[in-house]
Order: sequence, then C-alpha cells, then structure tokens
Amino acid sequence: MLPRALIALTLVLPATAAQAYVLKTTDAGEAVRWTEVPVHFAVSTAGARDLALEEARAAVRQAFGPWTQAGGTALTFAEDAPTTRAVGFEPGGDNQNVIAWSRDAWPFEPDALAMTVTAFQEKSGKLVDADILINEEDYVWGVGASAENDLVNALTHEVGHFVGLGHSEDPEATMFARAEPFETEKRTLSADDRAAVAALYPGGTVAVPAGSTQTTSASTVAPPAPGVLGTQATDSEPAAPRVKIRTGCAQTSGGGSTLWPFALLVGLLRRRRV
Repeated sequence: MLPRALIALTLVLPATAAQAYVLKTTDAGEAVRWTEVPVHFAVSTAGARDLALEEARAAVRQAFGPWTQAGGTALTFAEDAPTTRAVGFEPGGDNQNVIAWSRDAWPFEPDALAMTVTAFQEKSGKLVDADILINEEDYVWGVGASAENDLVNALTHEVGHFVGLGHSEDPEATMFARAEPFETEKRTLSADDRAAVAALYPGGTVAVPAGSTQTTSASTVAPPAPGVLGTQATDSEPAAPRVKIRTGCAQTSGGGSTLWPFALLVGLLRRRRV
C-alpha cells in the first residue's frame, strides 16, 4: 500500500525533431534518474501465478538486460535474492526495488498489464525507490511469441519507466505507449530507446570520491552531456529530502480512453498500455 505522499503529474522533456523519447522530470525540471550504479532489484518470493519462480526471475533478468547493452551508457543492474517485501515506498524505511505480481488484487485500471511506481527526491530528481507490479487479476502471462501476454515484452518496457523514461512517440520504440497481443518486439530496444538511456545515463562512470559513504560495489553515474537535462546529487541535498511518489503505466488492452486516479503519467493510452 502506498504511503501518504505528494503525487504529481509527470512533466516531460520535449523531444527534438530527431528524437521521440521522453525523460521524466521533477516540477523544477530536473531529470528523474538513479545516481549510483549498479541499481539493485529483487523479485518477490511470492512469484507469479502462471510461471515458476525461477522462470519468472529469468524473464525479469532478460528484461533488464537490453538497457545495459544499449551502448554509450553507464547504467548497470544487480539482482538481489528474492524478497518478501511488498511493493511500495516507506519514508525512512529500508526500501527495496521489487518486481511482484498482483494475483487477485489489482488496484489500477483493469486494462493495465503492469505498473511502475517510483519515488524520487523532489529537489534533485534522484530516484530512491522503484517497484514494478504485474497484473495477474486480468491477464494470463507466459514467455515467448506463443504467449498472448509475453512477460519479457511487458517488463522491458517497464524497466524503461523504472530508470526514468516516459513514453516515446516512436511507434517502433520499446517505450511506445501501446502493445498488441502476442507482441515480442519490445524485448529489443530501438534506436530511440538507446538514445534515451544514453542521454539519461551517458558514458561510463566516474571514480567514487575518497571518503565517500558509498559501498565499493556502487559508483556515481556520470552527469549528462552538455545540453542534456540531468540530475546530480549534491552535498546541499537535505538530510531528509521531500520525496514524491509517481505511477507510470505499462501495457493495456482494448477500449476507449480514460484517466484514472493513480495513473498520472502524461501519454496514458488505453489499448494495451505500456
């Protein structure tokens, strides 16, 4: 269950003529992004209804993979052991980035295949928590082209939201807002997706400063290239920064267009929303 928090509309950066991708931003215009890599995630021990736990974990790993292989990006991930933690952000708590399945309790619009919930510092845009919830109440999941709802296809799109991307205007992009039954094309990133993740997490990594409190397994993500909006953590960041909770849609199916209380992401489209 989500804690009380300020929920805001997602502001987006306008795409240039050659770019259709969208980066999520704070109200102040700072890009929403992770500032340390690798970014950790864990699959819920409850697993999936339609898949064995290890099969579900393999699908999750496969979905995260393309985002680190895009080229020109510092973004990396690390999978932790399966977790009993629930989806949601607890201010001041020991939070974990969780991938989970809803079973019979789906709190969002029924045509949404999945949902990503992110928490970030309001001032800097630094991501502090991100969870992905897959809708099992309304959909049956499988893996591959023979599955009406391919888990890897949906999750690859959701990982884009997980790292700070909005919906792309390019219909060939993984981050495009719609998907069709039996679709697997979103497993592979388009040029637009690769450009988006490289803009948000450019280049390699910079050295961890001496005396840093970061663990040896984490390094600071390089700042964006000149002219690219980005976020850097600074020493002036308050000890207890204000945090916003934001939801972003995954894949959906059928019908006309409506907005619902929890999905405030710009570009929500009904019909297998992603």
